[in-house]
Parts: sequence; C-alpha cells; structure tokens
Amino acid sequence: MKASASISSIIDPSVFISLAIAATISLATLGYRFYHFEPCREIEISVKQGLLYVGEIIQFKAIGHSVGGELEWNFGTDEYFSKTGTVVNHTFNQIGRYEVILTANNNCKTYKTIYVQEAPPVVDENLVAWFSGPEMAEVGAPVSFEDTTEGASEWKWWFGENNFVDATSRKATYTFETPGKKKVRLLVNGNRVGEKMIEVYAPKAPSRPAPAPKRKSSIQVPERTILEPIQPQIEDESPAEKIFPEISTQRMKAILNGIVEGSSSVTEFIPYLCAGEHMDINYNGRVMSLSELNAELRDVKKIRRIKNLDVKVSRNPNNNCIISMTIILEEKGFPFF
Repeated sequence: MKASASISSIIDPSVFISLAIAATISLATLGYRFYHFEPCREIEISVKQGLLYVGEIIQFKAIGHSVGGELEWNFGTDEYFSKTGTVVNHTFNQIGRYEVILTANNNCKTYKTIYVQEAPPVVDENLVAWFSGPEMAEVGAPVSFEDTTEGASEWKWWFGENNFVDATSRKATYTFETPGKKKVRLLVNGNRVGEKMIEVYAPKAPSRPAPAPKRKSSIQVPERTILEPIQPQIEDESPAEKIFPEISTQRMKAILNGIVEGSSSVTEFIPYLCAGEHMDINYNGRVMSLSELNAELRDVKKIRRIKNLDVKVSRNPNNNCIISMTIILEEKGFPFF
C-alpha cells in the first residue's frame, strides 16, 4: 500500500502564495494605522460669559485642539457646520436649552449646555429719564431722589404706594409707609420715563432704656400695711425682629451639588430666605420658583460634570435674610471615543 501523499503535494502551491500576500497586506495596513493613530485630546468649548440672547451672534471656540484638524459643530438644531478653524459663530432663532456638540476628526466629542433667552427690548435713550436714589429704604424714614436727565423742565414722581403723583420737582423726598418691593417711576417733560426698584424694610424694634436708679429719700417714712396686693404693671414690649441664620457660599454650593446628585433638596434654603418657600430664584438667566429650580437641577444628566458653579446673594442688613439669589451652573461632558 502506498504511503500517504504529503500536504504540499495535495494543496496547490498558489494557495500558500495567496495566504502570504494577504497576511503581508494586513500587517502593512495595521502598521500604517498604528503609526498614524492619534489619541483623543481633551477639548473645551469656550463661549462668552453672561446671558445669551435670541438673534445674537455668539462665538464658540475650541480650546486644546491642534490647528489643522477637522471640526464638526452641532448646535442642537438642524444646522451642521464642518470647519477646520477652531472659532465659529452661530445665531439661535428661538429661546431654550441647547446641547452644543463638538466632534474632532470624526472621533472625539465634547459637550456644552447653553441657555438662550429672549433678547431685552431695545431702549431709545432719548426717551429714558435718568435719576439717582437709594437701593433700600426703611419704613418711616425719609429718602431722597434726584433727576439727572439733561434738558428736563417738568417732573412727575410716583413711589409705588398709590396711583397719585407724589412730587413734581427735580429733587423729591418721600417717606414709605409699608415694607416690600416698590417701583419708583419718574416722568420727565411728559415723554421720558425712568424706573427703579427698591426694597423697603420694616424698622427694628427700639430698645427700651434701662430705668434710672432710685434716689434715697433723706426723710424716713414709716412703712404702711398694704391691705390689697398691687397688681404688677404690664409693660408693652414689641417683639424683637427675627434674625435669620448665616449660610456660607460653600454650604450653598454643597446643597446645589446635593440636589443634582439627589441627596439634597431646595427646602434646605428656606430657613435663610426672606420670602421663604415663595421666593423666586434666578437660575442661568431665568427666574423660577424653588420647585422649578429643584426639577431643573435634577434634570442635569448624570454623565456630565459640573464645570463651574457660582452663587450670588443679596441680604437684608437688618435681619440677615436672603433677599435675592442668582445661580450660574455650567456643565461639562465626558469626551468618549
């Protein structure tokens, strides 16, 4: 019986040649890709600080990306921009929250959330009346306001407590009778209008002076027997104004971070607020209630980090309560490959 034929005699030698060529091409392709591979670098999207408005030309800049790479910008709308430059401009036509996505070299992505709001109306300065006055006032204490409008010859003042004209001169002095926010309005020459909001607070309860020491009489008067007890005199004392507790900026930021993570609630701010649970908060340029703020913070996606968090408050100097609160929160996404 004949010995088994060798593999080389059974398989056509051209098969081995084809396999060798395919292996060589694969190794060459892998080596080329490995040699030209460039790992993703962290890219940051930069945009101007402050409020963003509808119709405004907003500039976006990619920071940390080498010049010459291909960048694709997505502004959360139906419009796409592919440019080699690191700086692009975009105009939003509607108010809302937009997720800006920057893709580098079809691979590396960076995210930034922005808020666009309605642009304020354009004010004709020729129709504006300018005047000076305090930001805060005390009930029962007179405060003064003065018009500084050029060419003014006729004035009408309203101080927000009635519908009647309160003064008709360039300088006006007024005494507020009730606490709260008041809108001071000035009409100059019948066509120029100026407005200013001030906070009027109740005065502190006056402290009672200590009684003067009694002088000893030089004449000794014998004590008389008192048949009926004397009723003690009830002093009329006004209750002291409530002093609100102090809260630091770091503690407020910690509460906000806790709300994002789900471990805190906006109710923790209520003991420090003048208006309590009825106070409105300015969050990223929008005024909202505490419950709306809580929902907005909980809506921050878990996959994102907070890039920047800033809290600014205004306090009542008499009782330390917070009159107003402004929160600016910027998110930063994790780039993925």
